[in-house]
Amino acid sequence: REEVLDCNYVRIREGNEGEARMVVEEQDGTTRPLTDLISEADIIINGTFQDTENPTDFVTEAESACLKSNGLIIDVSCDEGMGFFFAKPTTFKNPIFKYKTIDYYAVDHTPSYLWESATREISAALIVYLPTVLAGRDSWQKNETIRRAIPIDGGVIQNSSILKFQKREPHYPHAYIKPSGNAGSDKM
Repeated sequence: REEVLDCNYVRIREGNEGEARMVVEEQDGTTRPLTDLISEADIIINGTFQDTENPTDFVTEAESACLKSNGLIIDVSCDEGMGFFFAKPTTFKNPIFKYKTIDYYAVDHTPSYLWESATREISAALIVYLPTVLAGRDSWQKNETIRRAIPIDGGVIQNSSILKFQKREPHYPHAYIKPSGNAGSDKM
């Protein structure tokens, strides 16, 4: 990752018994409640890849007083109801909504708007994998990063958590599971 001056990098974890619900571990090894750190932040950027079966809530409704007045949350993850209890994707047409005095931005496809810089950054990260990708399918399976980066292979969804989150059957063609529990069509 690139180091940004005046940016506080921490590790976030669930609190143990006797600790706050969520705790940050600072670079010097000290810990404190995540709500303390959040209360100091004018701008919060969430780029967390969420586990849809066990999402992380950085701020619950009961903890909402920790959000600094007139702050800005940029939610790159854009996962509805995850990260922040009021989280929901926004659009280019209406990129920001307010939660009390907090501006919340969560345009799901921001990289498509900033296509040139997104392309540059993504290319730089992927260039090291080019020889593996060019070597073909057998090579892909031998490289853990590439193998795990293939979400769909031959039309078959490889990641079972995607299927569970989308309420689809585990076997191809991954039909939508109606709320009654009966398999239905792919239409949602």
